Amino acid sequence: MANYNSYIELSPHYESVVDIDSENRNPNMWQEYIVHEDMKDALDKICQSLSFEDMDKRRSFWVHGAYGTGKSYAAIVLKHLFEDPVDSIRPFLSKQLLIPYRDAFIAQREKGKYLVVWKSQTTDIKSGTQLMMAVELAIREKLKEEFGDKAYYGKKSLTAGAKEAVNKASINWQDIFDNSPLGLCDDYESLDAFKAEVEAGNLKACNLVAKIFRDNGWGFFTVIEDFKAWLKDIIEGNNLQDTGIIFIWDEFTTYLRDNPNDDVLQPLSEYCKEQPFFMCLIVHKDSSWLSNVGEDTYNRIVHRYHSMEFHVSEGAAYELIGNSILVRAGMEDQWNTIRDNLMKSISKNLADFDQLDLSNKKDRFRQLCPLHPMTLSMLAIVAQNFGASQRTLFRFMKDRKESAQNVGFIYYINNFGYDNWRWLTTDFLWDYFFMRESDVKNFSTEAKSAYQHFVNKKEFISDDYHMHVFKAAMLLIAVMSSGNVSNLYSQATQRKVAATRSTLYKCFVGILTKDDVNNYLNDLCEIGLLRLDVMTNGDARLQIPYTGTGSGDVFKYRKQMIMAKNTRYELFKKGGVFAKAIEGKISDKNDAAYSRIYVAASSSDTSSINNRRDEIHTELAKNPYKFGLLIIAIDEASKFSSMQEKIKQIAAADTTGRFAVCILKSPLTDDHLDRWYNARTHSELAGDEGKSGDAERYSQESDVIVSEWSESAGDDQIMAVCGTKTYPSEYGAYSLMANLKKDIIFGSVFTAAPEQIVKTNTAFKKMQATTTEAGIKKTSPNTQVGNIVNGLKTVGVWDAETLAELTQATGNDGAKAIATIASYISEKFAQGTQIKLDELWMELQKPPYGYYNCMACGYILGFVLRHYVNSEFSWNKGDNNPWPFTEKNIAIMINDMCSGKTVNHYLSPGSEIWQKFKPYVQRVFKLSDGEAVNETEARKYMSKQCTEKAGVPFWSLEYLPEEKFGGASAKTAADEIISLFCDFMSETGDQESVMGDITVKFTGKGQLRKTLTELYFDQNTVYEAFSNFISQKRNELQDLRTEIGLTNLDLFDAIHQLMQGQVSTWTEQQVEEKVEELCIEYRAVAALNKALGLKRKSIKQLSDDMNNAFDNMIVPGSVIETLGYDWIPTLKAMRTIATTQWSKIEAADRMAYTDLISSNAKTVWGNVTSSKAVLKKYMDAHGHSCTDEELTDIFSSLKASKYDASTTDFDNKIASQLNKIAYNRNKIRINELWLKQSGFNSVTEWCNNWAVPVQWVVSDVERDHIAILHSVQSGKTVNDVSLNNATQYFENNTVDALKDKSKIMDCFFTQVGENYRVPFEASATILVSRLKTNQKLTSDVYSWAHKIGDIRHTIDEFLRSKYCEDAKKEVRKMDADKLRDKVVELLETNPDLYTMFIK
Repeated sequence: MANYNSYIELSPHYESVVDIDSENRNPNMWQEYIVHEDMKDALDKICQSLSFEDMDKRRSFWVHGAYGTGKSYAAIVLKHLFEDPVDSIRPFLSKQLLIPYRDAFIAQREKGKYLVVWKSQTTDIKSGTQLMMAVELAIREKLKEEFGDKAYYGKKSLTAGAKEAVNKASINWQDIFDNSPLGLCDDYESLDAFKAEVEAGNLKACNLVAKIFRDNGWGFFTVIEDFKAWLKDIIEGNNLQDTGIIFIWDEFTTYLRDNPNDDVLQPLSEYCKEQPFFMCLIVHKDSSWLSNVGEDTYNRIVHRYHSMEFHVSEGAAYELIGNSILVRAGMEDQWNTIRDNLMKSISKNLADFDQLDLSNKKDRFRQLCPLHPMTLSMLAIVAQNFGASQRTLFRFMKDRKESAQNVGFIYYINNFGYDNWRWLTTDFLWDYFFMRESDVKNFSTEAKSAYQHFVNKKEFISDDYHMHVFKAAMLLIAVMSSGNVSNLYSQATQRKVAATRSTLYKCFVGILTKDDVNNYLNDLCEIGLLRLDVMTNGDARLQIPYTGTGSGDVFKYRKQMIMAKNTRYELFKKGGVFAKAIEGKISDKNDAAYSRIYVAASSSDTSSINNRRDEIHTELAKNPYKFGLLIIAIDEASKFSSMQEKIKQIAAADTTGRFAVCILKSPLTDDHLDRWYNARTHSELAGDEGKSGDAERYSQESDVIVSEWSESAGDDQIMAVCGTKTYPSEYGAYSLMANLKKDIIFGSVFTAAPEQIVKTNTAFKKMQATTTEAGIKKTSPNTQVGNIVNGLKTVGVWDAETLAELTQATGNDGAKAIATIASYISEKFAQGTQIKLDELWMELQKPPYGYYNCMACGYILGFVLRHYVNSEFSWNKGDNNPWPFTEKNIAIMINDMCSGKTVNHYLSPGSEIWQKFKPYVQRVFKLSDGEAVNETEARKYMSKQCTEKAGVPFWSLEYLPEEKFGGASAKTAADEIISLFCDFMSETGDQESVMGDITVKFTGKGQLRKTLTELYFDQNTVYEAFSNFISQKRNELQDLRTEIGLTNLDLFDAIHQLMQGQVSTWTEQQVEEKVEELCIEYRAVAALNKALGLKRKSIKQLSDDMNNAFDNMIVPGSVIETLGYDWIPTLKAMRTIATTQWSKIEAADRMAYTDLISSNAKTVWGNVTSSKAVLKKYMDAHGHSCTDEELTDIFSSLKASKYDASTTDFDNKIASQLNKIAYNRNKIRINELWLKQSGFNSVTEWCNNWAVPVQWVVSDVERDHIAILHSVQSGKTVNDVSLNNATQYFENNTVDALKDKSKIMDCFFTQVGENYRVPFEASATILVSRLKTNQKLTSDVYSWAHKIGDIRHTIDEFLRSKYCEDAKKEVRKMDADKLRDKVVELLETNPDLYTMFIK
């Protein structure tokens, strides 16, 4: 029988690779897409994102998957869904899986048109900046394609982009400026002038920059915020707000590989939350580059997108493959017979292929013949996990180039038939996907190991049948041993396709029997090519043999090593495998008491018991709040009874009262341990050989063995002892722990523990400052804290208003626990002595409290200590710097205390003298109780009142008159108290004595206290006091105040700017020193006010005025300084004052500048602000002559510049203006000369009058000069030199011909032809009119100079129409000889007429 290619072939329309070019070959390809779960999920996420209902779901899209999974095909479908007419996409959306999303998607489409941009590949895009450029250019191209001339390319963000672009050092802007076809050099004086316009935001200039970038194909944005602003602008400008931009980027993988630290994708991913700009990135996810980027980095990027992972959909893949296999013409009957026989060969085993996702399984298998069912199953898995860009499921079917290398479907049907290996079995996949070395480097370690093993061992096989089985086995091992493989699962039983002997049977159903496969496997094992690892269910795993002298020896030696390393003692040490498992079973992490109970498990050996018992006691000594539990695991069931007495002895020896011992009835037998040793040995050996999948499976098996024992032992009978109390038979860990907590832990040891109040485990996480502060404030910021609050409410203490109420709480265990802790705190704080915080914390950790570093403890302590907020207590950290008992400080203290950070810290209740002094400082300075909890806080808030409320130092009150205090004696007493308060604030002298003296001096003077308060907090009074102080120190200042118009507040503000530090810290001496400086400043202010004609109050204001003038000078200061004025030193002084902070100028210079200003600042200011006279002096100094009118024009044309502008630039500007003047002078003069010589105002008028182009009348030299004149008269700009030469020519020469009518007409007929003179002169008026109305000639006679042919043609047409009939009549009357002579004459002048006479 013939090979299969005689009967079947692949469809010519079958696409092994789908990309955007595929549409050119098949425009309807997208509608043939087979919808599967991945596309359904994609459309669901798209609908979520397009909707504004949930902003978190409004994201861009990340489409990823392995090669050949249909990512690009799906993207093409999405492109059509977004841009094709709604009626065209409705049928596609009506496919069964998409119906739930059809209406939602169409509703979005009906909002308007989307701009869909498609881009492929990221070659040469190496940075986020280049990425933005590429996106920008692609959007611009699509806008042009979609909207044509109506496209809007953005302007609102143009300015920012243009400013950045015009300063790019990488672009030769000078060359662009000089040579751009946009004529930049014609519109702007210089490149700097152009840049200045861009910097100023001139829209025309910015648009020119954008056009230059677009014309050169450059991206315009490099900053993400500018780019986002541009996107917003073009979305709004093109009316896409209701729809948006869909940017689909196929083959995006290269960018990610080259830019692992991308800083653009992440912000762009969520920009759709602000504007409807959605990116859809198509990425091939492959371990070959993913490892370089890092899984965490990749996931962090993808997390911001809607992740759409595409897989090889079995149903879709099988349908595509089935539809691609066509029966050759005339072979239908024969192929049907072959398919019947193929199906008959597997009919008894169809149920074995339940892992395939196929409807109508039998019919589909028949359609897919000769692909074996197991090949179909493995094809999807292999292609998805081991495919490459050139190795995909679909290329396997169609790739003709690969068939030449003896692999692939086409190779198979060309070389095999029903009588020659009738099914395409799984071993053919090995040849296609695993035997190209270039692909192997990207494989997993297991797959590489399998590949290398095959390469090394294939020469040991000479028989094709053995080779088929060996390849299939290697395929299963390579694929199914990899830990990261996406496996297929049975729809009915969730059974995984595994690398086992039973799976290998299925691979050859229809060709080989089970006995055949067993025989081949035995042979392969015998010669060391395979190893069968028999399992408990009778099946066997297919394995590559271990390396070594003998696989059995390798296993034996490794097991012995593992057993020696993992004795029972080691397995039950702290962190030991079995110890951790049973400890985790006994101690429930979800229990509120989990952190309190320290559980340690040991074996029944004395050494193990002693080790773990000592470990527990060390823990208990370190942490007084903990309770210890020792678990003993026996190795034989008989020991459960024999060891109970020993358990009691261990418990009785405890002296802490916080220790219990228990023994498990379920033993950890030697057999159980042996199973664990075997699994660990297999795992290590597999790992050594790079078989991470196998290693992981055996590791999991060992974990199962451990968990089986711990679960069983933890649920079985347990005997426990604590002190003298015995629990002979507790069934399961839950029962044991419940009774221990009820009777012992919280029943007799930690009776006031927080677990009595709060039962939720999350409340016992590590403490946070916010939690403690919430307890003080009685707030509930989150659910975890809410559970604590609910506990306090449940036990009935939440509404207690005083500490006393808390100490009396009763009614339940929780209330009693609160009462116990509150009573202890109350007693400690009532002793009136220092409280050492480290000792306090140690006591709180011990029974009955058992407090430790957790949220519940922090909250409860805050809840209790809140009653001491703003009390007289202060927290001292051992540095004599007390912290007041504010809410925040108490919260920090509790956190530090519970964290063990309060060694040598103590609480102080405050001194007796302070208690007496406190009311006075509160009343005089208006301090609340919270602001005067201790001396430190009082000083802080006194200072704050001085600075923020009063605004002047407290000593200022000493400069008020005595009547303000009620007389001389009251003033004397007040001055003494004021001085003492200043000593207190500055901590000068013995503070106890200062406070005592103030207390004594206030005794019996209640009115004085009230007076001080009223005076100090009255704004007018304190400024008066401060002003009095200044006036006493410097009389001159009073006159300057009057001249400038300064108020007391102005004066104080000026001093404030000169002083350093807070107002409360100023001393009289410091202020007095600053008053002298202020006098100099105010002298300068007064002088400048006179010069500038202003009424300013500070040098700063005047500096701003002068600086503004100096920044906008018609004649720059740098130029003025060269002109020799005697007031230039004053100009320089004013410039320095304007540009330098007054306080930064040396004192001597300030004095000197003030003297200069006083002499001639007014003259300087007049010349700076009105500098036409200065310009005249400049012109004279440089030998430039001009009229007053021309000087005015030059002055008006100059743009303002800064003081220090370049003198060369100014010289160039003047030179440019002088050139313009010379140009204009020549324009005027040459026109005057023309009028004089021609009698006409313009060249055009002269030509039109004579109906003769002037070029025909004058000499060549004259013609050139007249051409210059004509250009000028036409409004064109000509070369300066050419214009000057023309003017000089007419100045020195007279063109006589311009008025010589005879010569003018002679010149006309010289050009047109002398034979035209007579008829032209006879009909001159008509002919001139006809010439001027001729479309080619027009009425512009000057332009006729090069149109002689058109002139002649026009004249000829006229003469022909006028004289032709007369000529005919003359010819008819001529005699023969005369007529012959005329004909000969005609031929001599027109020889081309010979054809009229010769045939």
